[in-house]
Amino acid sequence: MLTSAYLGQHPEKVDHAVLAEPGFLTAEFAKKWAAATAIHFSPGVLYHFVKTKFEALHVTGPDDQAADDYFAYQMNKYQGSDHPQAGYRCQGGGPEAGGSWRSGARGADNIVQHAVDADGNFNVNLVDGVEGFTNKVLFIVGECQKVIGVEWQKRQMAFFPKAALAVIPDAGHEMFAENPEASIAAVRDYLDAPVR
Repeated sequence: MLTSAYLGQHPEKVDHAVLAEPGFLTAEFAKKWAAATAIHFSPGVLYHFVKTKFEALHVTGPDDQAADDYFAYQMNKYQGSDHPQAGYRCQGGGPEAGGSWRSGARGADNIVQHAVDADGNFNVNLVDGVEGFTNKVLFIVGECQKVIGVEWQKRQMAFFPKAALAVIPDAGHEMFAENPEASIAAVRDYLDAPVR
């Protein structure tokens, strides 16, 4: 997502850009993403939420963000079909497929908080100026991704003058951990191609 903002501000400084399944690039997409991933406290999610909150109280290090990261990781690890991001991964997949427990929860919260204005409206535009980047941008997406998957990314690709899409088989949102060979091959193929 931040790569898109950088391209808009400094298109002359970049030859190639890879956007790995960006969640939202505009306020419109942010609103849809928030609705699609909102937590609904079903019995399974509520139990896991309370249990994980208590566990996180006992995480004391190695730094002051460890408890937040532990909580975020454990919530994402929950495999119930009632999880708001169950569509982010392949059936039976999840963070243990290779994601890190140091998820940067506080950083992610800050990004979302800065994307929302004082009235609770999304105020984010990460595509301002991207029309100035005329080389091809590569979007990559895991084939199992159902929330911000192929159709979502195709709509976001329209912001760029030239874009290509690579779908990574047997992978969800954590494609570089779930199928590193195919993910890296897609990026290498794009980087090895002539700039155009």
